[in-house]
Amino acid sequence: MTGYIGRKLTVFWKLSVPAKLLLLPAWLSLCVAAGIFRFVRFGRLGQLLGRNIGAGACCPLASPAAVDRAIAISSAVQIVSRYTPFRSDCVPQAIAGQFLCRALNVPSALHFGVGNRVASAVSGESMQAHAWLVVGPIFVTGGRSFKTHTTTACFVAR
Repeated sequence: MTGYIGRKLTVFWKLSVPAKLLLLPAWLSLCVAAGIFRFVRFGRLGQLLGRNIGAGACCPLASPAAVDRAIAISSAVQIVSRYTPFRSDCVPQAIAGQFLCRALNVPSALHFGVGNRVASAVSGESMQAHAWLVVGPIFVTGGRSFKTHTTTACFVAR
């Protein structure tokens, strides 16, 4: 099995058991998150995401067990985001991760932000928005974005 399916099966078998068990819920959460993001106003979306603490950055404390669950969630969301019939960029991934964290009782903070490089009409650059999810020291989705983006809204899971 050296073909495409063989490589995919090899990757699947190398995953931890928790990550394997999260693949289907992660895919379903990603589908729901993409639909919500596309069809729901941002004001209503904020109510679904948790308590808005404003523009401050937040990294909720997490137990070692919660960190392990966050790592499994991160792996599952990143893997299934490649296999959706729609665009699965940072916002749907962060929302799906937030849903899974809430379902698994993992404290998390979803951040929306803009790039630190200020958009300038003279240079013709556009503003770069981004979303990322943090659990303790773990960046579940969106990468290490605190250095490159300024938080404009942070939602802490209830």
